[in-house]
Amino acid sequence: MMRIAFLCGAGTSVSVGMPTTDDITKQVLSGDCVVGHGTGNYGLQDVSSDHDPMISGPYLARVRTLLTIAKQECDWYYTCGDFEGERDTQRDEMFWKHETNYEDIYYVIDQLHAHLGSNYDNPAIEALVRYVEQHADVIPILNRRADQGQNPRQELIGLCTETRDYVRGVVCGMLERKPNQIAGLSLFRQAWEDPARPTVDVYSLNHDTSLEQFFRDVGIPFVDGFGRPENGIRYWNASHFEDLTARLRLLKLHGSVDWTKFPSDGHHCQSECVGVPTDGLDPGCAIDRAGQKYRPYFDLGVPRPVLIGTFNKLMDYAQGIFGDMHCIFERNLRHTDRLVVCGYGFGDKGINAQFLDWIASSPQRKAAVIDPNLEKGVKKTARGAVRKEWDDLVRAGKLLEKNAGIEGVGWNDLRGYLQG
Repeated sequence: MMRIAFLCGAGTSVSVGMPTTDDITKQVLSGDCVVGHGTGNYGLQDVSSDHDPMISGPYLARVRTLLTIAKQECDWYYTCGDFEGERDTQRDEMFWKHETNYEDIYYVIDQLHAHLGSNYDNPAIEALVRYVEQHADVIPILNRRADQGQNPRQELIGLCTETRDYVRGVVCGMLERKPNQIAGLSLFRQAWEDPARPTVDVYSLNHDTSLEQFFRDVGIPFVDGFGRPENGIRYWNASHFEDLTARLRLLKLHGSVDWTKFPSDGHHCQSECVGVPTDGLDPGCAIDRAGQKYRPYFDLGVPRPVLIGTFNKLMDYAQGIFGDMHCIFERNLRHTDRLVVCGYGFGDKGINAQFLDWIASSPQRKAAVIDPNLEKGVKKTARGAVRKEWDDLVRAGKLLEKNAGIEGVGWNDLRGYLQG
């Protein structure tokens, strides 16, 4: 029987009422209602919470200074930059011309952080580092502890760390909301109910949990790589995807807002220390597998395992839980005959490379792309490698365009093409 998979981008979540990229970007830049609960742990204020979070005024001012500089650099490149000759003529048709978003800003800050911390040496970034160090708004921040012998560059590393944590916290806070139009995901249920489909794989690039909520609401059992609860925590183990009885498998290739990265216990690899707390369990009060309380976790400043940014994600695709997931993604695609792409703009070079390699490796493979704005959206914003092949794939009958939102497409609209 033919094996089918779904690849879901941000449009899938937006269709059920989750925040858009623009919504998240505005929240990140505004800083409204942002609070800090400890080192590296930012989020949005919850008026119903019993906690008394620290309002992050002084910290937020520092963070917004670096955010503003990064945004200005992105704005110049993506919307205002002056390129000479033919490249300038082509610019209107290129992916890089768009409104700056939080992913662009995070990528710039992450490059600064990686270079300053000698994680990834990048001589070309040194000029930007010096520009930031000499910026009039940054100098007071870097010199605030000079009388204590603090090196300004070390202070800048700390500022980059703090800003990355801030962006991650705000993004997760925005995406922890509950979807309000979840019935719009009925296409997945229809595919799962088709007796001709032995298994359905769902690969999501989204951090929110709307897919999981939908599957539970309609009674679809699924495997997500996390096992049975141990002291209230479901830990990741890639072997769960070897369960041959599972008819629906969900892989979240960019992480999830309900994941928590717990400290290593000395008995499990890094990826297996990522877990999903159950029943509203506070990760800061969690008990480990041996029955001992984890050391004060959020004071360690370890971020939640979600991937944010643009090209920096490629580095993470080979590490920890994401290394596991992308290995499974690549392996399973080799045994997949049909792919349905929902709400994905083809802006991720790593995912695009997998897609193009998959569809070119067999004349029988086909994909359907569902998007409500194909002509003015995806077909213009897709990165070059996909955009270059797009029309040829359509003419060859290997790519079906569905100019609609996922809520407007039924399984019957796709079955004939996918079975042909």
